[in-house]
Amino acid sequence: MTQGGSYGRVVTYLDLDVDILSGDVVSSRFKNTLVDRDASVTPHYGVQAVVEAYASNIAPLAEQPAATLLGPALNVPLAAAAPVGGVTGEKPAGDLMADAMLAATSEPGFGEARIALLNPGGARADYASPNGSYPFVLSYADLYKAQPFGNHLVTMSLTAQQLKDALEMQFPGGGCVTPSGVNRQSAVKVLQPSNGFSFSWSASAPACRKIVEASLTVYAADGAALERELIVSGGEVVNPGAVFRVTVNDFMAGGGDNYAVFALGGKPLVGIRDVEATLRYLARFRSPSAGMIRMRLFCMRRGCLSCRKKLLLLPSAAQAGLASKALTWACTIVSVFE
Repeated sequence: MTQGGSYGRVVTYLDLDVDILSGDVVSSRFKNTLVDRDASVTPHYGVQAVVEAYASNIAPLAEQPAATLLGPALNVPLAAAAPVGGVTGEKPAGDLMADAMLAATSEPGFGEARIALLNPGGARADYASPNGSYPFVLSYADLYKAQPFGNHLVTMSLTAQQLKDALEMQFPGGGCVTPSGVNRQSAVKVLQPSNGFSFSWSASAPACRKIVEASLTVYAADGAALERELIVSGGEVVNPGAVFRVTVNDFMAGGGDNYAVFALGGKPLVGIRDVEATLRYLARFRSPSAGMIRMRLFCMRRGCLSCRKKLLLLPSAAQAGLASKALTWACTIVSVFE
């Protein structure tokens, strides 16, 4: 018996016939059963007892404070600025996770990552107060709801060409071929990028030729741009052989969600679990006491001083012009305690 779908929506019964000599599966049968999630269903007493025992045992960890939020970081795609319209696919919750992934793997010995990318399905919930009241203490359980998979971080080496091909695989490929292989993507799945990495694309361009520009910018502590490295310009890779250390989760590292390029990454280094990376990243926003010492802006939409990331949905290469107006994005404010 296995879980089908997600969040226990479907239970799948598998019946396999196995050759006991070779160990090969010679035939298989399955049956999917939808789970009745109606609250009026009486829980099975035995299962309920097990669930309650686990809930009681993990409560001290689940209730552990992770951060104090003064505003939400939603798992909802951001809107693009006029006249483009539509949505960019970038989500504040996904941005936060990608930043945490980068923070956990950027130091020597831990991966030396310069970029982190998260598949959109890797973020499953908002970082927000359920009733809209702030300040709100975010718990470990809240983090786990947003990242329930327990994926490990994997940092790998990708060439600039491979990085561009990975960005192309965000969009349906129809079997088009990139230098890194066939694009089998079936739906738009915009990657959630860490701060400093930005890219733009043309929605009307042909498959495998949509990425217009990509760059990596390094910022000082005060938000001033120190260095901007252009990776893709005018749809062409500037230096195809340039190598970047990139962090993804282990699902993506195996080519999951049809990002096949990541399975080609060199010198992989496996790190901590994704939710642990987020917990450590947010530890700086956790208060061991009631006294708040100072405030910082945690810029989820990257329009503020210290967060200068831009992700634009461009209707055509002609309209792009690589000089599109920067989006005006709001900031989520996070309390910082010491």
